[in-house]
Amino acid sequence: MLYNIQDMIRKPQIKLIAYFLACTCAFISLVAWQRASEQFVLESIRQAERQTPGLLIGNGADDPELFAKIFPRFPFSWMIPASLTTTVERDPGFRASGKNNQWCLSHRYALSIPTLQLSTDVLLPCPRYWNARDWDLLERQMQAGLTQGVVAYPHSVQPGQRGSLIIVGHSSPLSTTDDSGISGRIFSRVPELKTGDQIIVRNADRTFTYVVYETSIVNAEETSLLEQQQDASQLTLITCYPVGSTKQRFIVKARFVHEGEGE
Repeated sequence: MLYNIQDMIRKPQIKLIAYFLACTCAFISLVAWQRASEQFVLESIRQAERQTPGLLIGNGADDPELFAKIFPRFPFSWMIPASLTTTVERDPGFRASGKNNQWCLSHRYALSIPTLQLSTDVLLPCPRYWNARDWDLLERQMQAGLTQGVVAYPHSVQPGQRGSLIIVGHSSPLSTTDDSGISGRIFSRVPELKTGDQIIVRNADRTFTYVVYETSIVNAEETSLLEQQQDASQLTLITCYPVGSTKQRFIVKARFVHEGEGE
């Protein structure tokens, strides 16, 4: 015997099933709305960043914590005002400039190689493009830093810590019209480094000494050298090779051996 609709609704089991289905549909709709909203906001941010890099620094959400609760998987740190991230992203030695503010770069360390009579600033980009896997904007961020010296990859560890501090620098200007000056060829003599040579990294008050243990040449497409490791504290230098070409990369790996007072 068939039940009519009213009889079905009166039965507790049917009410429970109907309630469960309604809640399930509402949950699915909420998740779909959240994901669509995230994608919309992410794409809007990326478009704004490509048009005007650094535009959103200091012009983001007024309440990032509330924003995070609404979008728990959203990389809302992009939207945090610069005043809230200054102590995290920049050290007391940060030297501001228009380009640095635009690309979220800080002058973090100094690097010297006594055997090459080389000394240069090391800039550190904030990790937002690395974390977002936005490789186009990361490349532009890194190139902005390379006009001022050499640049550490955003996921690098600090000097002396277990892991890899990965620093890249130009061995020759990118083009005949490149106006980066000495920074455009700061690593031109890095291929001369030999096993046992020292590389020194300094921050505001400490000196970290590394000793070269390996050099190699890899194809330009090789990205495994950017992977982090936790086996030892090491420094990796990367530059284009041969000098004047971008076909390959010359790699220098050095082990951390000593920490001392700053000089």
